[in-house]
Amino acid sequence: DAINAVDPSNIVVAAGLGPTELRGYNVGPMKFTRLLLCMKGTIKPKPIKGCPGGVRFDAFDIHSYSTGGPTHEGRPNDVQMGDLAKLQTLLKAADKAGHIQGQFKRTQLWIGEFSWDSNPPDPRGLPMPILTQWTAEALHEAWANGVTKFFWYSLRDQPLGGGEGTVQSGLYFRGADLAADQPKEVLVTFRFPFVAFARQPQGKKHPGGLEYWGRTPSSGPGTVVLEAFRGGGWKRLARVRADNVGIFRGTLKSSYGRGKKGAVRAVFEHHTSVPFPMKIRPSSAI
Repeated sequence: DAINAVDPSNIVVAAGLGPTELRGYNVGPMKFTRLLLCMKGTIKPKPIKGCPGGVRFDAFDIHSYSTGGPTHEGRPNDVQMGDLAKLQTLLKAADKAGHIQGQFKRTQLWIGEFSWDSNPPDPRGLPMPILTQWTAEALHEAWANGVTKFFWYSLRDQPLGGGEGTVQSGLYFRGADLAADQPKEVLVTFRFPFVAFARQPQGKKHPGGLEYWGRTPSSGPGTVVLEAFRGGGWKRLARVRADNVGIFRGTLKSSYGRGKKGAVRAVFEHHTSVPFPMKIRPSSAI
């Protein structure tokens, strides 16, 4: 009430749950959210009788860090990147039951923190080729599950040698000062995410093809050129249109990538995405 009294358009965010249940230590994010919203069940959530609900917020924030890749699923009470659909199902059911009171008809879902450490500088982090691929997939996974805001943690690496818990997941390698920071390749992916998946034919209803998705760096409309690497260079596959928020997606009638060789990239104005490999690295546990 106090926040909206200042400005009714202010967005109140219920923030920000961690992704995993640590038994004997915390309440898992799915269980916590069900209790908060007076709901029960996961597959088909329902209101709990005698529990009035009525929590007031506009957006729900989850920090969906993954112990695997961008589609890795956690345990029943976890919400890792691969678990976003079940959280959305719960929020949608709570909206329908009137257990969330906010300014939007459909409560927004935000990812307030997400990242993986990079190697370098963290020797246990992800090598840059895996990090760029997984980051693009994570942004696609978030979009596909209706996430409206996605925040990367963080802008720059923390200082090395700071003891347990230092994070090397910045979009910039840390220098002696801000002016000396150097951008990582993953910064390009975060600004200009692009994925392309070679789908095998499965009958007449599913002829297969090259499925693509991306978002322009400006989040604005325009023409995007898709290019495939073959014959030692980049060859145009298609010209497609990005919509008014910069999203471009579709399926090309192409067999490119079915042999798990090559890569596809997107070009928008003077920006080029990081090439997305046709050989997908598995999203198993790290």
